[in-house]
Amino acid sequence: METYLKRYETPEVPPDTARQDETPAEAKQFVEALYKTLNYRPLPEREKVLNDTLKFVKKFAERYEIDIDIVRGKTEIQVKLRCRYILGWNGFMKEDLGVLIGLCDEMNIETDPEGKYDYMIVLRFLTHAIYQGDRKVAPTE
Repeated sequence: METYLKRYETPEVPPDTARQDETPAEAKQFVEALYKTLNYRPLPEREKVLNDTLKFVKKFAERYEIDIDIVRGKTEIQVKLRCRYILGWNGFMKEDLGVLIGLCDEMNIETDPEGKYDYMIVLRFLTHAIYQGDRKVAPTE
């Protein structure tokens, strides 16, 4: 049996990653100014697909007994699949999750801030296109 192992060193991250000459108020002002340059345009053509996708998400969570949160925000729908144990993603479960990942605009795997779950799979589905000036930032098609 042959095994390949490769380990990478994790660089030390300084505890304060902000610029030394920048105050939290300056950073907040920068972010606020950046957000003022963004505009959002509805994507009505996605509505039916998103409704069908949410039905699929609910069936997926019920079928595999995964706790979910679905939050419809101003510009997106966010789905959190909250997993209490490490799942073996195989068989139909892997195929179903693959479909969801293919339909979403963004996906993250995160720790649960409350500590009740081992991890969360967070899927974002945009309901609005995001533009900065005339440049489309998201979704990328």
